[in-house]
Amino acid sequence: IVQKYLEDFSKVLEKDSMWQLWPEEDLTHVQKCLLNHLFVHVYSYTFHPNGESDTQRDELFSKHISQLSASVTPQHKLIRIPDVSKLIHDHRKKFITLVWNLQQSFPPSYNYSSCSFLCMYFN
Repeated sequence: IVQKYLEDFSKVLEKDSMWQLWPEEDLTHVQKCLLNHLFVHVYSYTFHPNGESDTQRDELFSKHISQLSASVTPQHKLIRIPDVSKLIHDHRKKFITLVWNLQQSFPPSYNYSSCSFLCMYFN
């Protein structure tokens, strides 16, 4: 719809004697201004189709969320976000065990300094 409107507008500009004297870059600028103006209104009606009542409802919702954020934290008992520090620790232990077992499986003459480095880094 917008594309059709802009094409029709361009045709009107081409036919109008006043606009025919203008340089092409000025006409391009006029079309860009029209497009910006058009999308300001499209944006407004798209996100606030009921006008002021939508804006007031959004402001009320934002205020309510701000008040909730003051008292509700990720540690709140009703949110039930698990503590990931224990999970990370368990994975780190499993990784170190895996690297250690891998290191033990190499022959004694093998240079496994990279495995030792991994064990030191994750320990």
